[in-house]
Amino acid sequence: MERIVLKGGEVLILRRTLNPGDAGRIVSFHGEVYAREHGMGPMFEGYVAVTVGEFAQRQGGGNTKEQALLISRAGTAELIGCCAVIDAGDQAAQFRWFLVDTPWRGLGLGRQLLRRAIEFARTCGYRRVFLYTGDFLPEAAGLYLSEGFILTESHPFAGWELHFTEQKYELDL
Repeated sequence: MERIVLKGGEVLILRRTLNPGDAGRIVSFHGEVYAREHGMGPMFEGYVAVTVGEFAQRQGGGNTKEQALLISRAGTAELIGCCAVIDAGDQAAQFRWFLVDTPWRGLGLGRQLLRRAIEFARTCGYRRVFLYTGDFLPEAAGLYLSEGFILTESHPFAGWELHFTEQKYELDL
């Protein structure tokens, strides 16, 4: 666990392992925030549930090339922010489930999560990191670009409740 001290002295905790209930918290966190902000629903939340569930199962086997990063207030398990690095094969890592709750944005937590994830990927020996996002998240795209990612693909996506342009960003390590 790492401590993150905000201006004003509030202490947040960054964990790099899943505790019981964390997989469900990641899923519900995404479902609630994306419903509130973008009109997503059960299709999107179900997708997140499947992918997080698969990740959680791999964690039980001691997988050291994948990692979740979870931020919460000290003394609670409620998520403020999260992301993960997933082994995508071919010496590539996928950056997934990146989210900081609305009242906590603008404090640099997203950048800290992204940088820690990139450093973890480097430490594991990955040669590149990629991620998928939607054009309805321009602030996230700006963050990715500012950290050296390049937009490599863009196409229409209609798999969930919101139709959008899916974008792929990549970073050579």
